[in-house]
This record gives sequence, C-alpha cells and structure tokens, in this order.
Amino acid sequence: MNEGLKQVHSRSSGAVTRLGNAGNRRSARLRTGQTAGAVLAMVTCLANVSAGTCWTLRRIVGFDTPTPGAGGTFWAFGNQPAIDRGVVVFEASGGGQTGIYRYQAGELTVVADRNTAVPGTDEYFYGFSRVSIDRGSIAFAGKPTAEPGMTGVYALIDGELQRVVDPTTAVPGRSESTDDLRSPCIGGQTVAFWGKGSDHKEGIYIWRPGQGVAVVADHDTPVPGITGTFSYLGDQAAVDGESVVFYGGRYQERAGIYRDTNGVGSVVCDKSTRIPGGSGNFVSFSNPSADDGMVAFRGFGDFEQTGIYAHADGGLVRIADKGTSMPGGQKFTWFHSQVAIDGGNVAFVGYGESGSSGLYARYDGVLGEIIDLDDTLEGKSLRELHIGRESLSGGRVVFRARFTDDSESLYIATIPEPATVAFLALGGLAVLRRR
Repeated sequence: MNEGLKQVHSRSSGAVTRLGNAGNRRSARLRTGQTAGAVLAMVTCLANVSAGTCWTLRRIVGFDTPTPGAGGTFWAFGNQPAIDRGVVVFEASGGGQTGIYRYQAGELTVVADRNTAVPGTDEYFYGFSRVSIDRGSIAFAGKPTAEPGMTGVYALIDGELQRVVDPTTAVPGRSESTDDLRSPCIGGQTVAFWGKGSDHKEGIYIWRPGQGVAVVADHDTPVPGITGTFSYLGDQAAVDGESVVFYGGRYQERAGIYRDTNGVGSVVCDKSTRIPGGSGNFVSFSNPSADDGMVAFRGFGDFEQTGIYAHADGGLVRIADKGTSMPGGQKFTWFHSQVAIDGGNVAFVGYGESGSSGLYARYDGVLGEIIDLDDTLEGKSLRELHIGRESLSGGRVVFRARFTDDSESLYIATIPEPATVAFLALGGLAVLRRR
C-alpha cells in the first residue's frame, strides 16, 4: 500500500473502512464557476482499494448554475434528489422559478415549473415536492396554489405529463376525496402514493395509466400476521416490480414493514422480528426503500437500539448500528430516516458521538464512508449532507451538500472504473478530469 494512504479500520473488524491522506483530512477541489456539463471529477479513496470501493465525486449543479427557463441561478435544492441509470431528477428554486429538473449526460432540462400547465386544468403549477424516477418515467407532487391541501400527484410517462391524483379524485371505497397527498414513487408506469382524507383516514394507493387509482392498504386493510386492520401507515411507500413496500401498524399492538403483491399482503419484518446483531425484537421502523426484492430501512429496538438493516432472500442483515465503528474510532449514534438501496448496495447518512455526520455506503459487501462533515468540497466546509430513498443507482449516489456559507450543490459519487482504481492505488488522492 502507498505510504500516503492509511487504513483507519480493517475490513475484518466489521467497522467502516476508509483510506485517506495519512494525518490529514481530504480537501477536494473542483473548478470554480462551473455549470452543469462543465465539471471536474475528484477522487476520494474511502475504503479498501482492492475491493473497488473508492468513489469519485462530481458536482452537477450549484448556486452558480443557471436555472433553465429563468433569468438567474439556483438558490435552493430539495433534500431528496433521485437517480436512475445515470439520470438525476431534483426539486429546486432560483431565478424567480421553482420546479422539477432533470440532469442527463451534462444537459439540464425542465420537467415542470411555474410555466407548466397543470394537466386537466387552466392553472399553472405553483410549487413542487418529492420527485421519483424509474426508466425515464418521472413522478412528483405539485400544487397550483399556495393554499394548503391542494397538492396533487403527477407523472411524466413517454413524454406526456399526466394527472395521477388530486383533491378532486374519488378514492376507491370512500365517499370523499383525499385532500392530503404525499411522496409519490414510480416503478415502471406504476405510481404509489400516500393520502389522507378529511376523516383523517390514511391510505397507500397505486395508479396505473388507463386503470386509475386502487387501494394498497388503508384503515380497512387487515394487518398481515395479526387480527385487526391498519390504524396508521407511513407516508412513503416504495414500488418494487409488482409489489408495493410500506411501513404501517395497528396502534401499539403491531408495527412493521409490509409488502403487497397484487393484493396479497405479507410481512417483511415486524415487532415479532429479532434485531440482527442486537437484543430483542424491533419496536418501530422508518419508511422503507425497495429494489429487486430487497428492502432497506431504519429500525428501532428497546434500550435506544437503532440501526440500518436490509432484507433479502428471506433473511435480515444489519448494515450498521450503534455498535458499528466510524472512521476515527467513534461509534454511530444515530441514522437519518432516508435509506437508499439498489442492487444489494445500501447508502445512508449516519451521525457520530462528536456530533459529526457523513454519507456512507455498503457496496459489494464493504461498508465505507463517501464523505463527512470534516471534509471540504471546492475549498468550502460542509454543514449538511442529504440523500433520499432513490439516491442510489448502478454504483452512483446523488446527494445534496449544504455548506457553512449557506450555499448548496448536488453531487454524484461514483465507483470508478477498474483502471482508475489501479491509478489511485499508485497515486493516492487525485483530481481527475471527467472522461
């Protein structure tokens, strides 16, 4: 190993591994004044090089990036950017505009903004939240006014912007509409979303083109594994092929992660499930993410147990918990609720004993750090790091960075090609021009 690289924790110890300049924190520098499509990549060796777990970081948009179709630059980004097959979608504001934007192959385009007509109406969008992407199809929440309770869910499929549901849409099995709509997730051409009516009854629903809205689970749906129906449902469901995965429960009796496949419900894990690597059973969960039959989530147990876990092939594994060491010898103390999974790899934001936090990924079975708040980007100190449930795809993680000067940027962290990794093993930390 090059003497300029130092392994802080060994892979065999089960701790997070990281390589960095011995005795120094990383300082990653990119070219200033860049816009989308004109970037430099910088390489950070963050884990065992031989395992291929080094990442390149590349900025795609920042406060100096012109807002498409507007007269200025971006000044705010949403906390949960999404990526699929190299295409990034995100919520942002700037230049007198707010909208949903797409970054693909260096080109930045508008999906919808305040100049976009709301489908089926003579109104224009006013605001946006929560965006999802799969195979080029995009879903998001949008509203035509600043008034509360007017949010709808919309989808861009095959180039056509369509209304999925809004407060005028009748809910199956209900005499009233749903006036609180949140957190769409698209898989293929299926859109899942959460809704609540004026009677405060919650539901998870799906929509497909030409088929309308159908109930996945609501307060009349039996909870798998027990007698009784759901009394609450998490507000972020995940589409996974023909299935929808969601968090829910019945009062204090039962909480769990559940999977519905074409109307048949099953338990992923619940309060009867033992905590892997922990003590006792789970007592609560956060909203899950799902991909190709695998599910990732934040879970809780008695005695302040908390961790990131994944379920695949009928088994449950611990990704990280309070017993897992961070680089520098600290232990994790907390985890953000947003966990991303793709191809068996998992990404999350974790917090340490000193109050520091970082972005971590388990890639090819190795848990490593991508970046933390002690690092610098473009010569600036970091204040916050954020991802969403769809921020991981094909060896790429998209994340939002907020700096101590209150500026923000979106970055993509990527596993480099093998030739690049070999170069890193010889040369250590480097700044490389993107190919």
